[in-house]
Amino acid sequence: MPTQAHEGSRPWFIQIYFVAATLIGLLLIVISSVTLVQLGLKEVLGVKEYPSFRAPYPDLGERYPGEKTIDSTELTADQQARLEEWGRQYDAWKAEEVAYDSEDQERRRQIATSLAMLIVGVPVFGLHAPHVFKRKQS
Repeated sequence: MPTQAHEGSRPWFIQIYFVAATLIGLLLIVISSVTLVQLGLKEVLGVKEYPSFRAPYPDLGERYPGEKTIDSTELTADQQARLEEWGRQYDAWKAEEVAYDSEDQERRRQIATSLAMLIVGVPVFGLHAPHVFKRKQS
């Protein structure tokens, strides 16, 4: 005996569409929530990015082709000042690079990611799982 559709029920393909759209929406909310929580946890845990050196080498005159070696006595005062500033920035970067503990920072990143997934995932699972595993009452 064929089952009768309940009053107001949708066709199966429409129902599948709504379930798929709901799952995609839930997935997008969870992923963005995890990312936002992870950003906050990185701040709390003190995660630092790897130090990078971005100061461009100062323009001291002709560079390639036919470049000649520039003696420091040939530099103008402005060129000498720019070269010294670049040297200070480079030395500061080297000191920062030496002090950077990559293992500690990677561990902090992993902790932040894992905690963010747990903080967002456990409540989402807890709220939705009872509806999926609900027993039919006879």
